Amino acid sequence: MLRAVFVRTLKPGVSYEQFTDAWAPPSDEAYPATVRVARNLANDRQVMTILELDMSMTEFEAVRAR
Repeated sequence: MLRAVFVRTLKPGVSYEQFTDAWAPPSDEAYPATVRVARNLANDRQVMTILELDMSMTEFEAVRAR
């Protein structure tokens, strides 16, 4: 399993809902990852995204361009 964690502050004018919607896959193709997005309770403009891929690094390299 591969895991990536991103912490960022939303740009002015971007809502939390817009940000989470942008993480949805753009097609009906199966998405090989689980994505979780959470807000910082002390600063609701700061979000943490956790991306979990149930595949090896070799498999990831093969599909990364898609």
